[in-house]
Amino acid sequence: MATATLDRPTLGDSKLVTRFRAWAAALDSQIEHAGRPMSQNPTPKRNRELQSRMIDCCNLERTQRALQALADAHEAGSIPDSLAGLRTKAEVAGMVRKCTDGSKGGYYSCIESDDFADKTPAARMLQELIDLPSSLRAERDRLRKIEELAAEIALSNIPGFFPTPPAVVDVMLRRARLEPGLLVLEPSAGSGNIADAVRAAQAGVAVHCIEPNGRLREILKLKGYALIGFDVTDVMGQAVYDRVIMNPPFERQQDIDHVREAYTLLKPGGVLVSVMAPSFEFRQDRKSIDFRGWLEDVGASCEDLPDGSFKASGTGVSTKLITIG
Repeated sequence: MATATLDRPTLGDSKLVTRFRAWAAALDSQIEHAGRPMSQNPTPKRNRELQSRMIDCCNLERTQRALQALADAHEAGSIPDSLAGLRTKAEVAGMVRKCTDGSKGGYYSCIESDDFADKTPAARMLQELIDLPSSLRAERDRLRKIEELAAEIALSNIPGFFPTPPAVVDVMLRRARLEPGLLVLEPSAGSGNIADAVRAAQAGVAVHCIEPNGRLREILKLKGYALIGFDVTDVMGQAVYDRVIMNPPFERQQDIDHVREAYTLLKPGGVLVSVMAPSFEFRQDRKSIDFRGWLEDVGASCEDLPDGSFKASGTGVSTKLITIG
């Protein structure tokens, strides 16, 4: 008389190995789609939709890691008995899923819960199999916090804050002529668009930042930048920087003050590059007249940036680029 067999995969099941690996690979496109950045102007509703997609993205990534871990365990013949009966992607996804925590955030917030939805012993075992090392978890949480703060700031009205678009930053970096070993200052750092580009463009360059706004400072800290003050006047007289690259606020001709103050921090032979409003070229007040004379004295060059350069940042104001050095 034949002995009945259990209706479950055996250790080292090659068909399940192939199936799980194929499912894991197929999730790449879904993960990429769920993790795409916001493409429209931010609104509270769109911000919530973005946060919801990020939770979906994390759930897909966990499912992918779980499928890969199960495939590895089957291939090695080390699959735990409590997980050996898993056959479908839906079963695996449900065991590593995290839901929304409604106790955190506001109406337009969507926050992932700290714990998994499935707390059965088998699910706990699978969750342990895909648990990231503490260093990777910390890095994931850091990037997620930066993303959350950036989404909040996009909905805020921070006076004078208009992030520098990539196309403008590219021109600024060409004018700055970066080299390894330089010390660079971004004295109106905002959320770090210029600093990020400097760090990406040239290895071996150190970047210091100055920023007064608390939430923007938090982003800069999470990005690992050295914050040396809240205002240029905090470090006046310290002419230690090889490059100063900046996009200062324009209101009430603050850009003139910021450029002249930042210039005092520049080493002899250094380069300062700044976005500015064009009004100093034609205004007849004493401040503008003096500034035009000062620019001539320091050998500055001025160029118009294309119309609409800052449209993506929420303003259609005309801009110029000043290069000294």
